[in-house]
Amino acid sequence: MNPTRHGFAILVVLVIITSALLIATSLIFVAQTEAAGRAGSAQSAQARAIAWSGLQIAMLRLNARRDEIFEGNRLELDDRFEIYTADGRRGVVRFLAVTPDGEVLAPEAGKLDLNIATPEMLIGTGWVEPDLADSIINYRDQELAGQFRAIEELLHVPGVSIEAFYGELEELTQLTDELRDDQDIIERMQARFGSTEPRGLFDLLTVDSVEPALQRDGRRRINLNVSWSEALGARLDERFGSGAGALVQQILDGGTEFEDDRVIVEVLNQFEVDLEDWADILDALTTESGEFHFGRIDLNAAPADVLAALDGIEPDQAAQMVRVREGLAAESRGSIVWPVEEGIVSREAFGELAGRVTTRSWRYRVRLAAGEVDAEDEDVWIGRPRVYEAVIDLAGTTPRLASLREITMLPIAATLALSAEWIEDDEFDEPWWEEDEALDEAINEAGPDADPDAALEMEGDPLPPMDDETVEEETMMEEGAGGESPPNGGRTRPGRWRPR
Repeated sequence: MNPTRHGFAILVVLVIITSALLIATSLIFVAQTEAAGRAGSAQSAQARAIAWSGLQIAMLRLNARRDEIFEGNRLELDDRFEIYTADGRRGVVRFLAVTPDGEVLAPEAGKLDLNIATPEMLIGTGWVEPDLADSIINYRDQELAGQFRAIEELLHVPGVSIEAFYGELEELTQLTDELRDDQDIIERMQARFGSTEPRGLFDLLTVDSVEPALQRDGRRRINLNVSWSEALGARLDERFGSGAGALVQQILDGGTEFEDDRVIVEVLNQFEVDLEDWADILDALTTESGEFHFGRIDLNAAPADVLAALDGIEPDQAAQMVRVREGLAAESRGSIVWPVEEGIVSREAFGELAGRVTTRSWRYRVRLAAGEVDAEDEDVWIGRPRVYEAVIDLAGTTPRLASLREITMLPIAATLALSAEWIEDDEFDEPWWEEDEALDEAINEAGPDADPDAALEMEGDPLPPMDDETVEEETMMEEGAGGESPPNGGRTRPGRWRPR
């Protein structure tokens, strides 16, 4: 055979073999990539299911302790739930520190509610300048029809930067070489959110301060901001004894109008009612209509910065209230009158606080990491855990989630924000709370058994559908009963997800 031809044949064979190897290698790589993608998708779905199971457990356990809320006590929650053990793996939920003192439950009533705040109250926190306070209130009243639906909407207000909202982004990212080498994502989250002081407006403001209009014994509060009736008199006699109704009727006939709770305190001072009787009276009476009170600040949970936002409370009084409340007797913690009993606020000045404060927190913010860990070493995550933030609502007869969002990528988002010089507003998608409203509407139209992703034809985590009872309840709250104007200025108690 011609040597040249023989060499050419060998070259052709080598080219064919090399091509075949490249094709085979490419196919193997594609197959591995697809397998890894499927595995990652399965791990993400599993982590979401674990998170949802953990939240249901948390809702039910907290709801079983509702009596402690009436007593003014702060609820506690285990920082770890084990959902299952199988095949050398454990499905676990870890609750992360969410308050300045490292607790895993953040009472939302311990913050200033954006929907009742005045410019003076925002300025009183010491975190908001006068111009920015006016900008926040103007945005709420003009752009949002008077109601923030989510705390993140504050980022759309001119003058509210990402750093003003979250705090120093360098601390949020926690992405130094040392942390990358020695800490996993959960520890980095813990390093930011387990701080000892508020870092930004997110730690001080809320839209989730809500409580049922109930007395300490669970009965509905008695509304005095109504026309006199025999039914009103009967309720007063039942609560305070014979003659109470006649006394209130006499006060009303004298021209007194109970427009707000401040008037109740004025009447108590006018009749020189003993301070020891104030607790029961102010617990039983109200001047607000509706099933819920909105925006009341929890005296037992709010930091000094938030307490100083209240009318008539100076910073030194706020600091004193924080010091004193740690040593309060059990019977005092359940009453909003304890600042007067402790000599911090006068009887007359307390009128400015009435209707603005509470000792009960019914909504709690939590942050949790969910996923699978090694059964022998629970510090070793199998795959990447998912991190969620949720607000648990105990204000109704059934516990539910008022909001739910994933924040796994929050540190990375903060890093990108630090490196970005500017971003046009129209580059952002619809905010997540508007997506939630669209999702609610689509699910309701499709029926309670519909798949939410298919209903809205959108990508994202599937969410449990809203049940008929929730739809009916929230519709009544929005439209009002019997065609009347809705209570609380039309403000509703948002929330959708309930334990199954």
